[in-house]
Amino acid sequence: MQPIDAIQVTKGMKTICIASAKGGSGKSTLATALAVRAGQEGRVALLDLDPGTASMTMWLQARGRPDELHLDTGDGLISARVKALAASGRFDFLLIDTPPMDVELIQAAIEAADAVIIPVRCGLFDLAASVVAAEMCREHKRPHAFLLSHVDGRHPILVEQMIKPLSGMGPIFKTRVKYRKAWITALNLGRSAAEFDRESRAEVNGLWDEVATLLRKGRLDE
Repeated sequence: MQPIDAIQVTKGMKTICIASAKGGSGKSTLATALAVRAGQEGRVALLDLDPGTASMTMWLQARGRPDELHLDTGDGLISARVKALAASGRFDFLLIDTPPMDVELIQAAIEAADAVIIPVRCGLFDLAASVVAAEMCREHKRPHAFLLSHVDGRHPILVEQMIKPLSGMGPIFKTRVKYRKAWITALNLGRSAAEFDRESRAEVNGLWDEVATLLRKGRLDE
């Protein structure tokens, strides 16, 4: 695979949206992990579209590094906020964390993105919610892929049962995010799982490489 730097061949801020119509799929947790990883490659902003839960604010306060990441929780049209962040010239990457249930807001975030991650837990309700996000991505012609998250390593059959229906709807990241205590513990300390746990670090690095490919090529490597 080409170096990560290759994703900046096209100048300007790259926007990555993490989208699902269902709560509990791991969107905010993934946003924190990818924001920290993206920070190794450039300057990063976070756009929290669910400020009512204040998840990103609490995490950044616990992290205690106010100048490391920029958090946008303001009001206004998503497209205008993304354009303003891009026009500032201050950021190389923007991570958008979407709320559950608000279909119009999720759609606006997807439309503003360069690539979309759709996290899916192994279950019927998550599968149904992923269909909604995938349809939005196809409607707006946005590169996207499904990410199997909260995977329980004790039950690999559940993953296999999810792959068949998902593969019929779109590409799937090869990386799997397993359910580990480290993901929860790290958040409590204002850190990302990759900073806390070696196995989680390998997952985040693997996912980042795939996201970089999605941004660069508009598709995943086969």
